[in-house]
Amino acid sequence: MTDVSVQLYAFAVCILTGALGGVLYEGVSCIRFFVKNAVWRAAADVLFFLVFAVLFAGMRAIFFLPDFRIYMLAALPVGFLLYR
Repeated sequence: MTDVSVQLYAFAVCILTGALGGVLYEGVSCIRFFVKNAVWRAAADVLFFLVFAVLFAGMRAIFFLPDFRIYMLAALPVGFLLYR
């Protein structure tokens, strides 16, 4: 594949990963709805970001994405917002 097609492929995978992060956040939202303690709610958010980071690293490994680029960082919230 050419360099541009690899980058478009990586961008699409990052959008998909962001959408999967939205699905993951739905579970965290359920926890946040039932738990009213601010400390536990913050812990749920930290847990979400840790699991999301592992999800992103796993997706990079599964789909053999190139080195981290800024467009990947931009594609993750785009996918998250598309899910929301």
